[in-house]
Amino acid sequence: MYSRNLEIGIVSLITLLGISLRLLLWDTQAIPGIDGTTYIRLARSLAGEPGFETVHQYGFPALIWVAHLFTSDWILAGRIMPMVFGVLLIPVTFLLARRVTGSFLLALFPTVAVAFMALPLRYSLTTMTETPYQVFLMLFFLGVYLRRYLAGGVAAGIAYTIRPEVLLITGVVALLHWKSKRAAGLILLGAVLVATPYVITMGVTQGKWTLSGKGINFGHSDWRANETPVGAEAVETGALSRLSEHGGDIARAYPGRAVRVGEQLLRNGGWVVPVVALFGVTAGSALLLAGLVPIFILPAIFVGERTRFVFPYLPFLWILAAVALGRVRKPPLRFGLAALLIAGLGVSAYTERHQYTMNEDNPLPETVRTGKWMANFVQPDDVIYDRKPYAAFYAGGQPRTIPSGSYEGILNEITTRGGDYLVLNDAIVRAFRPELLPLVTSRTMVLGEHRLVPIFHEVSERGLRTIVFRIVRPGGPPPMRGEERIRESLYLLPP
Repeated sequence: MYSRNLEIGIVSLITLLGISLRLLLWDTQAIPGIDGTTYIRLARSLAGEPGFETVHQYGFPALIWVAHLFTSDWILAGRIMPMVFGVLLIPVTFLLARRVTGSFLLALFPTVAVAFMALPLRYSLTTMTETPYQVFLMLFFLGVYLRRYLAGGVAAGIAYTIRPEVLLITGVVALLHWKSKRAAGLILLGAVLVATPYVITMGVTQGKWTLSGKGINFGHSDWRANETPVGAEAVETGALSRLSEHGGDIARAYPGRAVRVGEQLLRNGGWVVPVVALFGVTAGSALLLAGLVPIFILPAIFVGERTRFVFPYLPFLWILAAVALGRVRKPPLRFGLAALLIAGLGVSAYTERHQYTMNEDNPLPETVRTGKWMANFVQPDDVIYDRKPYAAFYAGGQPRTIPSGSYEGILNEITTRGGDYLVLNDAIVRAFRPELLPLVTSRTMVLGEHRLVPIFHEVSERGLRTIVFRIVRPGGPPPMRGEERIRESLYLLPP
């Protein structure tokens, strides 16, 4: 009905409009989130800088490293790849939807949603794994639908190097092809061809043999119970140990979390659209349900209620909704349902409009500015204690999370374990380490604390106070010029 050139032209126009909107909002995500700073540091380790133990996969940092070949700015490199894949996701979604629905017009519905809805757009601009993972995940399904099983399996393997949950999806897809041993075998072979050398490389270089450290996401519903307390080693990251420790709480919290995850799907997916998608499951589209399987794990992880975790499932639901629309044969009913689906997306776009510009993890410009000031003297091996990594990231030092515990316990640990600097911002301290609040609000406490020497003090235009301390310990950093002036500025603090 439609010529190939016309289809290409319309999808290209949608893609160009998607690019334009992303460029318009480019500056809204200029500060990397917590995970973003980690991915950039991992990419820098691939370029020869000191490495560190992590629970994150290396596939996305490898992409950042590739982008860095074209720019000297690591932060820009960390933003380029999500943008590139966020744009690629638009035509890739169309190709998969076109194959599943068999209709050009029906395929436009999920394509437009991916181009303009908040979460696909936001994570095109954020230094996170969402869009690269989603592209390779969709290519996996496209390969299977096209019966290019080996290529599809390779795409799944690449997706695994970015995010591990694709292993579950791959296993389910292979099981669905159990009648064709050749198809299932090629899918698994393609995934193994990529995953095996990756796992071996990670095991040899990090000395830890595991498919993923993301088992750490199984945890207590109260985030404080997942913090590393004073005197404890790093939190165990294995899924079995985490389930053993927190299994009871996970089971009790699961129903409530499941409801909230469902609410997120509805709010961000077009309200009626995910419901209509349930009626789009046919013999030709049932395979897409495999892409939704990990959603049942989300309520079991303590970070599962964060909105970004529902993003990978939205394109599948939008395609299934298009399939459901195609099953309606009577034109008046079809037009009515189409209008309802479009209205649903419009309502979501409006009610969740804050998602277009909301920066992941709410980074504070104050701590970024502090880090840039510290970059004048911080050495790469210097350890910077903070509850958020921004100051250390911009300073070029090694971030270390302030442990949870009492005031004395925290201070004793950071002075004996080998820290060099302590960064305290009152907004962060109030939320995460209230035990240390006197070091931000009381001049008497600051000047009387013999284990810390203040070297930076600022009250921002928003009224947020940031103080940087040099940690006094044997072998610690030497005194700095200007410390007396800093101490004088502290008299602006309340007594």
